[in-house]
Amino acid sequence: MDFQSLRARADLEPALEAAIARLLEEKQQSSETQAAPSIPVLDQFIETELARFTMATAGEKRPLPDVEPLNRHFRDLIGLKG
Repeated sequence: MDFQSLRARADLEPALEAAIARLLEEKQQSSETQAAPSIPVLDQFIETELARFTMATAGEKRPLPDVEPLNRHFRDLIGLKG
C-alpha cells in the first residue's frame, strides 16, 4: 500500500493531517540531506502510537530477527562503510 492510500484510510486529527501535508510539501522541495526542525504534533503522535503498540504487545514473546544484513545493505546503499 502506498503512503497516500494509507493516509487516506487513516482517521487523523486535522492538525496532524495538516502537519503531514506540510512536511510532504517541504520534503519534495528539499534535498534528502537537509535537516528539518521537529514538528511537535508529529512527535506526539509517534510517541502515543509507540506507547499504544508497546502496551498492546506487552505479553508477546517473539525472537527478534537478525537485522544486521539489512543494516549493512542500507549503509552500502547510502555510501557508509563499517
